[in-house]
Amino acid sequence: MKTKKQKGYTLLELLVILVIIGTLVYIAIPEYEKLIQRADVSDALHNMDMLSGAQNKYRILKGRYTNDLSSLGIPLKGNTANISTTNFTYSAGNPREDNYCIYSESRIANYTLAKNYKTNSEVLCSGSDCDKISSLVQTGDLIDLCEE
Repeated sequence: MKTKKQKGYTLLELLVILVIIGTLVYIAIPEYEKLIQRADVSDALHNMDMLSGAQNKYRILKGRYTNDLSSLGIPLKGNTANISTTNFTYSAGNPREDNYCIYSESRIANYTLAKNYKTNSEVLCSGSDCDKISSLVQTGDLIDLCEE
């Protein structure tokens, strides 16, 4: 009597494959989210530096800094004093004759980045989600940052 050779996988083999795939997804998704957050913060820091360069050019031309970022003539567009991108809203702190800050408020998470360009301070983060990006920026009080 000949037995017929069956083709395909057993239920146990399929379950093992599903467990392996599930474990890989469980590990990969949080790492992917961290990668996306780091990329967003990196983009915000780049835009803040670009705004700083435009502020310096504006001061050379007009003799003062501005809080109307849309008047700086940069690729980021805004119709108010603030500039909004997909992930962030950028604004200038109260500019003084020799000092200004740039703020970057996340539109996705609960944090704001800020840097004082007179003192060339570290980028500070304020908000409940700062712990998610703590490897990239310091946490601190943004109020004191621009009052120096």
